[in-house]
Amino acid sequence: MAQTERAVLKKLLDHYDQLGSLREQLTEELEAKETRKIQLQSRKKIDAIGRDLKELPERSALGDLFLRYKLNKYQVVFLLALLRRRLVHDNPYLKGRELLGLLFDGSYDVLRGAAFLEPNAILQSAGLLVPDVRDEDDDDDLLETPFKISDRVFRLVRSAFLARRGATIPAGRSKAQPYRSNLTYVLDLRRLSLLYRKRAAKIFRFDYWEDVGIGTSESVTSLNQQLQRYRDRIEASIKKTPKAGDFPTRQLAAEFGLGEEETVVLVTLLFNELLEGSAFLDAVDLVKLVSTSEEDLLRKRRFLGKRSPLVKANLVAIEEMVNDKDLTAEVYLPNWVVDRMLGPDGRQAIDADVRLDFHDYLNKLGSSDDFFEDLDASE
Repeated sequence: MAQTERAVLKKLLDHYDQLGSLREQLTEELEAKETRKIQLQSRKKIDAIGRDLKELPERSALGDLFLRYKLNKYQVVFLLALLRRRLVHDNPYLKGRELLGLLFDGSYDVLRGAAFLEPNAILQSAGLLVPDVRDEDDDDDLLETPFKISDRVFRLVRSAFLARRGATIPAGRSKAQPYRSNLTYVLDLRRLSLLYRKRAAKIFRFDYWEDVGIGTSESVTSLNQQLQRYRDRIEASIKKTPKAGDFPTRQLAAEFGLGEEETVVLVTLLFNELLEGSAFLDAVDLVKLVSTSEEDLLRKRRFLGKRSPLVKANLVAIEEMVNDKDLTAEVYLPNWVVDRMLGPDGRQAIDADVRLDFHDYLNKLGSSDDFFEDLDASE
């Protein structure tokens, strides 16, 4: 019987915990016979991790990740070690020497295993683990380089374990209902922007968008269908809302003649600032966000150019452009746009009922990461 992503992940973590305990014993004074016994048990645990890795469902975030990068059991042990380190220790880093010590005993094997940690190897090049290089003189010393698990992998693991049943929010309704406020409308746009992110990640193999925990194995066709269904749901809700034209976000879009893509860019920048603590996104990433193919990307290369509605009306601010090239810029929202989108003072748009719903929703979440992941509109 096929196992769930969560069940397989639990087995992998259990194997790693046992492996870690075995490797700790090797630091003690042991007789040669006992040392060989523990080394053999360690190898068996590593082999068990390799076997269980194959049981991850392909149509799952972690299964897709491991399959895409063709990770072997040794690379997975590195990730499991750094995952546990982040979970149980204030310092999330382990040095290359410590990681290699989990897997290899002889000097030759350690040297061979170090290849997995090289900058051009898949773990670093795909951004699965992140080195902490603070001294340029030590850049090439893999044994002394500290590594941590990337936020992207950590969030994917957490999403496999977190059960978010019972947490509801007005934006998560399955049927079209009238919007009670600008806030519920903006949250629906947020869900729409996440579907845009999923599609961009699939089309361009663009790992940045997956760094927020939105790994996907769905096809582009499926994602386009989801986008259209959700787009239709938003329109149906707008038609059922008598005073939808009074919503600040809709007034802003009408005043400057913004279409869906421009509005999605504004919402994406807004929530990146609110949830990620960073106001900036690269222009080229935002153009990928609204492009449906590589050909479409070429057509939209001036989507954030000087003559675009967003730039001409100063709805977005552009900085750090290289050689006057639009796509090299960093983009952020001016404060007045944030204020316009959220309402006169950021509070008046939230009525009492919505405030209670939102408060109840946040109380059911473990952190802001859960909030971000629970807005995923996949069905």
